[in-house]
Amino acid sequence: MNLARELQDYLIRVTAPFAWAHHNCAHFSNGWVRQRRGIDCMAGVPQVGSAKQALRLVRQLGGYVEAVSERLGSQPVPAKQLRLGDLVLYPLAHGAQALGIVAGRQVALLDQQ
Repeated sequence: MNLARELQDYLIRVTAPFAWAHHNCAHFSNGWVRQRRGIDCMAGVPQVGSAKQALRLVRQLGGYVEAVSERLGSQPVPAKQLRLGDLVLYPLAHGAQALGIVAGRQVALLDQQ
């Protein structure tokens, strides 16, 4: 199956609503990584119940970029080099960020809204 179709199928299947403890942006992105690479980047990561707890955990892990890079075993690339299916840290309102998936000229995200 080609990558575009595989990503489209993944995005269609992901229908669970946002929940901090078990279906937040990290879980959403991790599902894609598990499907594509067979890596569970969330293994051993404690559950969080709120945005405040999530931010505290991200800080404990060294920040979003460090935590994701370490678990994926790869380093970030410049935005111009991102390709279909890559993970991306996307800026949200009020300085917040969400982990998402490059889906062509758009980013697929799972957030509270």
